[in-house]
Amino acid sequence: MPLDLKVHRVAQVGFAVCKIFAKNECPDDAALVMRWSGKQSRSDPNKNQPTIRITPGSLWLFEAGREVEVASWHCDLEG
Repeated sequence: MPLDLKVHRVAQVGFAVCKIFAKNECPDDAALVMRWSGKQSRSDPNKNQPTIRITPGSLWLFEAGREVEVASWHCDLEG
């Protein structure tokens, strides 16, 4: 049975970078744009602008709205 998830916020822990997707199997054209809702970062440029590459942290929100359907995700241990 497929699982449908509506997600409000993403916490990324333990990986160099992750991407979240609106379609199964992580197709590049379905990557969801995220934005960091915390303070500006001097060491992590991904946290200063909307991005599809989320780095470690617990304050990632979806650029498209409060809740977004998520179908798949992919994380890498190295950036």
